[in-house]
Amino acid sequence: MAVSAQVQALLDQVAKNTSLEQSADLALKALSAQITALGQQIAALQAQIAAGTSLSADDIAALATSVTELQTSATTLQADVPANTPAAAPAAKP
Repeated sequence: MAVSAQVQALLDQVAKNTSLEQSADLALKALSAQITALGQQIAALQAQIAAGTSLSADDIAALATSVTELQTSATTLQADVPANTPAAAPAAKP
């Protein structure tokens, strides 16, 4: 599934980043952007319903696509956030 250029740029930065903290921050920004867009999409559909217009098959498909894109991003980020970051040092023995 394709995501917006803005979100894709953030996802690409996460995959290349070598700082776990920066990767996590970028990941949250990417997911936040998608959640905000999904919220706007839902608000528009709610307004459409409130105006007495029923949802079309295209409206429902677009909503499903947005949810799938968000799920795909979340799954991708699980691997991409730690991908290029150094492994945690083992705990010191007392």
